[in-house]
Amino acid sequence: MKLDAHRVLLDLAAARGITRVVTTNFDLLFEACDPALHSSGPPSLPDPYSDRDFRGVVHLHGRVDATYRHAHDDEFVISSADFGRAYLSVGWATHFIQQLLSRFQVLFIGYTADDPPMQYLLEGLNLRAGTRNRPYAFQSGEQSTAIALWEHRGVKAIPFDNSDGFSPLWDTLGAWAERARGGRTWFETVLTRAAPGPEHLAPHERGQVAHMLSIGEGVGRLAATPEPLGAEWLLVADPAQRYATPVRPPSGESPPFDPFDALGLDSDPPPDPADPEDVFHHREIPAEATGVLQPNTFDHEYGARTAPARRCAGTRASSMPNFRRAWRKSAYGSGGSRTSPLHCGGQHTSPGCTHP
Repeated sequence: MKLDAHRVLLDLAAARGITRVVTTNFDLLFEACDPALHSSGPPSLPDPYSDRDFRGVVHLHGRVDATYRHAHDDEFVISSADFGRAYLSVGWATHFIQQLLSRFQVLFIGYTADDPPMQYLLEGLNLRAGTRNRPYAFQSGEQSTAIALWEHRGVKAIPFDNSDGFSPLWDTLGAWAERARGGRTWFETVLTRAAPGPEHLAPHERGQVAHMLSIGEGVGRLAATPEPLGAEWLLVADPAQRYATPVRPPSGESPPFDPFDALGLDSDPPPDPADPEDVFHHREIPAEATGVLQPNTFDHEYGARTAPARRCAGTRASSMPNFRRAWRKSAYGSGGSRTSPLHCGGQHTSPGCTHP
């Protein structure tokens, strides 16, 4: 039996050496990928707050036995009455998911908004669009439609195009899993690809560099690399540079230089189409645009865990200062400055920026 998809999900579900997957399937295919995985089912569900207890595969609706002939667990959620008891009247499944949401970022894979398990679950959770730590769900179809299917249920949809089937989704998840298990090799590949400069890369490749610069491990790799990146990557880190006003070439014959084309990330909302009568109109920076130099989720989480120590020592624990120190070491450590003739919009003075 081909289990590539299950192996990809197991790779994505691993963090700090612990694999955690919650499934509503009864089969034992995850366990077939790795027989050493711990497996549990209701009513003996693990405590999501315990790293020792919560690990391996959790079969929320129960699981079959090794012969696939009988139920292995006392709870086996099949009928409407079973769903009602698990999610509404007794609510043991709802309580478990609530605990997950309070500690982890949850991603639903393989469900639609109208699936009965999902309807029961979301009714029990009673999420709202503004709920903190909202779960995510992959949803096929056109973007606005896909988002609307989940938004009122308090879930943030990740739309994908399924006009050619589900291969693009699994190709993406496969690449994501490669990043998850790649470690040093993945970082080295990203740095090698980034060496020619951001204008030579696709938006998703620049996004990989931005991701690398947003986490402590990536900053450490940058500081240790023998071939420093050009300082023009600082422009990519700053959304004010990516959304800078297009620049008119000195000759006036070539089309305007658009910084977004050379610096934009795949996660950046595209700027409004240029007005032919006012190509150089000032652009607003979207609130959701990634700012590598700004605190991110990792910074806030790490800062919260180290707050007592920082108050005692009077120091600041964040990847941002580390990023700046690493960049100085990487970009300027060999003496002198590294610059690049990359135009950025005319009104900024970042390293590596020249103006026509």
